[in-house]
Amino acid sequence: LFLDDSQSMFPLEIMRRCLVDSWDVWRDFQPYDPQPYAGEVWLGYDPNASETGTGDDAALVAVAPPAKVGGKFRVLEKRRLKGLDFEGQAQAIREMAGKYSVAKIAIDTTGAGKAVPQLVAKWFPTAEAITYSVTVKSAMVYKAKNVIAAGRLEFDAGWMDVLASFMAIRPEVTRHGVSFVASRGGSVGHADLAWAIMHALQFEPFDITEPPGGGSTVEIC
Repeated sequence: LFLDDSQSMFPLEIMRRCLVDSWDVWRDFQPYDPQPYAGEVWLGYDPNASETGTGDDAALVAVAPPAKVGGKFRVLEKRRLKGLDFEGQAQAIREMAGKYSVAKIAIDTTGAGKAVPQLVAKWFPTAEAITYSVTVKSAMVYKAKNVIAAGRLEFDAGWMDVLASFMAIRPEVTRHGVSFVASRGGSVGHADLAWAIMHALQFEPFDITEPPGGGSTVEIC
């Protein structure tokens, strides 16, 4: 893996703090079991905004939130989706939700991708639709950087695609202010995995002494 992180919001220096041997460290997570984790889980999804499933990959992640204030987030599972229409993407989310005690789901609804959260809301009414803007993207990036810099995000050390996805995100000046874009290259795409994880992280307020707002656990059948 080689990625120039000189302009990255998430340089390798801080991303190293996320890397763990999940098999050794996460004793309460059994990835090959039908129900791999007993605790609460938040899903983040960055959809493919094409009706035919062409174009950039979509990304779906399952994140275990901290068990106590100031604790660590753990990315338990990730999926890259390509070639699925909106119904197929929504079904993939439902399948992952069926494995965990899912309390929150967040999905980017920008552009044509708005169909996915509409479909998910039929069986998970509290799913949050995120509409991207400079303000929204900035808030998610700064929240994620705060979490990562504090050593509060973990994912398996073998997930180089997640590492590269975060490292690809850099600031860009637009007429609306400073936004954040991904340096495209290799399998990084539009940093879909990083954005999916950030969708889940944004459920925790910046002031972590406040409880995350809203939501309840929904059992998916």
